[in-house]
Amino acid sequence: MLEFKRNPAFRSLLLSNLLNALGGEFFNLVFIVYAQTLPQRQLAVSIASAAWVAPALTSFAMGYLADCTARKTRAQLWVKAVQTCIYLSIAMLIGRLQGFGIFLLLMGLDLVSSVMEGYASSLWMPVLKHLVPASSLREATSLTSAVNSLAAVVSASLGATLLAVLGNDFSLFSLINAATFLVAGLIIAARRREFAKAERAGQDAGIGQFSKSEIRPISAESDSDMPLEMSESVPTKERQQGLVGSWNSVREQFRSSRFLTLTLCFGVFVNMIGGALGPLLSVELVDQTAFWWHSYGSTVAGVTGFGSVGLVAGALLSADPLRKLSMAPLLALTMTCAALAAGSLAWGATPFALFAAVFAMNYLLGKINPRFMALLMETIPEEQLAATMGAIQTAMIVGAPLGQFAFLALANILPGKITLWLYMGCALLLAMVLAVVGHSSMNAVDSTRSVSARSDSTHT
Repeated sequence: MLEFKRNPAFRSLLLSNLLNALGGEFFNLVFIVYAQTLPQRQLAVSIASAAWVAPALTSFAMGYLADCTARKTRAQLWVKAVQTCIYLSIAMLIGRLQGFGIFLLLMGLDLVSSVMEGYASSLWMPVLKHLVPASSLREATSLTSAVNSLAAVVSASLGATLLAVLGNDFSLFSLINAATFLVAGLIIAARRREFAKAERAGQDAGIGQFSKSEIRPISAESDSDMPLEMSESVPTKERQQGLVGSWNSVREQFRSSRFLTLTLCFGVFVNMIGGALGPLLSVELVDQTAFWWHSYGSTVAGVTGFGSVGLVAGALLSADPLRKLSMAPLLALTMTCAALAAGSLAWGATPFALFAAVFAMNYLLGKINPRFMALLMETIPEEQLAATMGAIQTAMIVGAPLGQFAFLALANILPGKITLWLYMGCALLLAMVLAVVGHSSMNAVDSTRSVSARSDSTHT
């Protein structure tokens, strides 16, 4: 937490990210509730529920555009201005005009905002790398991950409460959403000089003028006279090679690193298995009334709540003994906890055994994500960082719905608890493969532990 206390520009970035995440998550809920008021509500709810896939599939393209953007701070401000205008437009239209066509128009506007938010998130990656010292990078990525997880937790409860207090006044809710993006933009504008200097440090590093050891934390005092105009010379490589060329460059990055390739492949499978756990538990709990904690709703809420708290805690408590483990054992332990969560329901254990297993699984995930992100920031070239992260995000996201579809289909076909036992078997098998392959192929080349060691040295 030292970097959070001593770096005001980093604090501003985190606060802006929190408001961005809250604004995006709020309106996902609003559109589902709004869709229920339409005549074709089943179709409308299905569209609103599945709309998140479109922004996810554009992650690589948005990362490529972010890599090609020279003035990243200025682009952030433009994105916030456009998002504010989008939700002001939605506020004027929603509830006043009826019909399925209006719903599709409003959904389209919201999707444009979501895609732009993906672009804005990609813009921050190279900036964050030079906004904090290299020794604090893992701490910074952990806090960023924790903020995103916290936003998901807060937005679900706060959004539902706020919508109820407003009496489902979608127009007023849209105005509040516009205000979150406006405030996020004002926060960026207040620290634009610090962010711009971090941009310039990244551009200089990209053309070999600065080494990693020369990077220093940014302070307002050190940059009070820096002009806002930035050079556009650095991203020319990305613009010259185009989207296909950028994709080929990303592929070469993974071909040249066995550890990155194995981590990505196993990450997709871990996401496929782990992402299916929540929906599978929700389906299996329906008929297991003896396992309920007070009620079905409170039990499902407990699973979701403990999982979210685990994600936040895992990201924030970056200095625990687990920091010494390499990536493969962490992934294997994650799958073991997923198997225990399904097993606790299959065996008829107490709800708190299920909650504990879900918490442990997400606690481990909260450690894996920031560590991998910090490694990418340290190893991927500056001009390909956002595109590489976008490609990884797309691959990870694709795995989750595949796992959900497979296990939910089995849960509706097979009787009793057979699907839970199958899930346990798949999770344990993946854990064993991770343990074997990790010992033979990953641990020796796992540099994430060196990231931990550098992080530890800053706290001693």
